[in-house]
Amino acid sequence: MRRPFADGSGEHPELSDEARVELAETALADQAWGRARELWQQLACAVPQDKQFRAQLMFARAGELLAAGEAQRAREELERVLRVEPEHAGAKAMLKAARGGRISRLLGL
Repeated sequence: MRRPFADGSGEHPELSDEARVELAETALADQAWGRARELWQQLACAVPQDKQFRAQLMFARAGELLAAGEAQRAREELERVLRVEPEHAGAKAMLKAARGGRISRLLGL
């Protein structure tokens, strides 16, 4: 669920990158894929040389795609994550579940 901000912008201009990372990780843990994607997008744009931010952005997008029932596109996005960050544990687990048809259990549905 998206939380409103005091300025109504939907962004956290006053937050440090560390605080944004914490919020983004929490959103991933809660499977709030859209919110996680927004936060990782902000971080990836602020620090474009950080591969982890880009990988997490793609991972959140894969979660969105899986939740929307777009398994093939999600697998493609997860493969992109693993090209950027080969040891990304979340992407490995999600890709394995996607290939094994265990998406509903993975997403807690």
